[in-house]
Amino acid sequence: VDGYIAEIIQALQSAGILQDTLIIVTADHGGWMFGHGMNNEACVYIPAIFYGAGVKKGCSLNQTYVTDQDFAPTMLNALGLNKGRFMRGKVVEALYC
Repeated sequence: VDGYIAEIIQALQSAGILQDTLIIVTADHGGWMFGHGMNNEACVYIPAIFYGAGVKKGCSLNQTYVTDQDFAPTMLNALGLNKGRFMRGKVVEALYC
């Protein structure tokens, strides 16, 4: 996976758009599989890496709960847009810590 991400970063850099790009790497963690619900630790902690435009160096999400519903508001915020009023989720603070 690291090699593919490096290729993506290199392509963005070659195109001259890396400085304007927010890269989010995450995984399908099966959050609602088999009815675990939000009380299950495996469902609350979503692996996520944020890199690029707007991300502050040295920020860590290790102690922050991130749900799948937080990605859209975070991406909209990075674009300078507000989330829809019926949209669930919050802006991931790693971008602004």
